Amino acid sequence: MILLDISMPRMNGLEATERIVRESPRTRVVALTMHSSEEYVYSLLKAGARGFLLKESATSDLVEAIEAVRGGETYLHPSISKKVVDEYLKGPDPRARAGSPDGLTLRECGILRLIAEGQTSKEIAWLLDLSVKTIEAHRTRIMSKLRIHNVAGLTRYAISRGISSLERRG
Repeated sequence: MILLDISMPRMNGLEATERIVRESPRTRVVALTMHSSEEYVYSLLKAGARGFLLKESATSDLVEAIEAVRGGETYLHPSISKKVVDEYLKGPDPRARAGSPDGLTLRECGILRLIAEGQTSKEIAWLLDLSVKTIEAHRTRIMSKLRIHNVAGLTRYAISRGISSLERRG
């Protein structure tokens, strides 16, 4: 079992979860975050996380989350489970619904975070073990989806959506 924060330096927790589950399918991941949006929950669950815990209540709920996940269950923090169920009842993944605020994929969110933190395409390619050309294609798609055409705008967007914070990590 791995407990990880989705806001980590170099690789975000969403991508780390995806990689951990792919390379070690029996490993269970519990994500710790301050973000309670349904988009984060959906992304984490799709990436393979089995638990979603808010930092604000980590002390009181951590043991319960770990025990639930260890027992084969999925744990969602109680304060967000209602949001998730409500969104589920509305229809498919919120990113796929019409009117979605951004429509970014998990990979695009990770790359956006690195761009917002000041990483160059070359640095991002090295960190994610992808080609520079692939990173530039992702950057182009991100800018197109968001209708933002400069790094300053991407950075503002990433900070306002909680994808990144002001400081550069790593």
